[in-house]
Amino acid sequence: MGRIKSSLNSVKSNLSNEIDEKKKSPFFHFGERMNLRKIPYDDFYSYVESRLPEMPVSQKAAITEDILRFTDVHPYYTQQLAAAVYNAIEYGKITENVVAYAIKRPGFLYGLSGCKHFNACFYRMPSV
Repeated sequence: MGRIKSSLNSVKSNLSNEIDEKKKSPFFHFGERMNLRKIPYDDFYSYVESRLPEMPVSQKAAITEDILRFTDVHPYYTQQLAAAVYNAIEYGKITENVVAYAIKRPGFLYGLSGCKHFNACFYRMPSV
């Protein structure tokens, strides 16, 4: 997991440097650069868990843990996967292995595949 995190951090850093430092970029030295810290796991856990549909507490906890484990607490991927899980529960009436279902659903990974960060790191992420 340590290799994944360092890969994710270097990709994020390189991507943000590339956007901010290329002279031809529309964001070249645009405003003040701020490096944000990662959202703490416990805070993110509470946030995601509180927005899942009503279900037994143990099931909510397991789903939330699966989401955060798969996304390595990356904000964008967590948002996308949590939304896909929510939709699978609410509209697809999926009750078992909902995170795996959401990930494998046609179009989910394709929607994320345009991001360099995702392409560089996805296949090294832990499975659900």
